[in-house]
Amino acid sequence: MELRPLDWLEARHEPDVMSPIEAMAHFLQGEDVDWLFRIRFILEHGDTEPFPPFDMAGWKPYMAPLNNMLHTFDEKRVENLKLLDELGLTTDDCRKQGLHPGIGPVTVEQVICTWAAHDIYHMGMICKSFSSKLKPHIGRFNEKLNLPHMN
Repeated sequence: MELRPLDWLEARHEPDVMSPIEAMAHFLQGEDVDWLFRIRFILEHGDTEPFPPFDMAGWKPYMAPLNNMLHTFDEKRVENLKLLDELGLTTDDCRKQGLHPGIGPVTVEQVICTWAAHDIYHMGMICKSFSSKLKPHIGRFNEKLNLPHMN
């Protein structure tokens, strides 16, 4: 079995999902223009105007060598969590509503929880993509794994 590192980074467990390296670029995009931006937008504007839509293809300019993206993500995530903490959000702040351009009213709490769920979801995609690279090499164990993306 010979798998080059690039094989792993470009793996997809389904044709229409992001590869691990694309997901990393998507994480970077989110750190720049999504989660903290939306929280601040709600705190400033409430539900008087929708926050700008998220560009689902906007991750492409963030593509770079993996080591660079990981380093940048680490710096940005640490900074964003620090800035989130500095907002000193109260229970009342977390209940404040904003206006999502596609789904309507959302709260600060929902944005924060979605931020975490989003990251967990994409980490799962990455794990599925990695495990899909091993499927051809595990033989009859495929029957025992009972993983939908493997069958």
